[in-house]
Amino acid sequence: PGVLNYLYNTATPNDELISGPTGIGYTYPNYWGNQTYLNNYVALTNDYMNRAGLRVLTVWNQINGATNANVGNSFAQYAPSLYGLTAQNAG
Repeated sequence: PGVLNYLYNTATPNDELISGPTGIGYTYPNYWGNQTYLNNYVALTNDYMNRAGLRVLTVWNQINGATNANVGNSFAQYAPSLYGLTAQNAG
């Protein structure tokens, strides 16, 4: 996409592009009741982030808590190319 190419072309060595809310779609992964669906979502997110050259992802959560352990484990296992996650509470 043109905007992503522009951002990469104008970035300095000190810049890092970070994925927006929770990967390929706006979602709150703490609320996913089916672990298999979450794992598939994370794997698909990993694929698209690889294509875009993104290695850091912002995860959105509910306003009163952190990322659930199963969510962190899913990203660790099914998105191995990520350097890490940032968490943002929303509400």
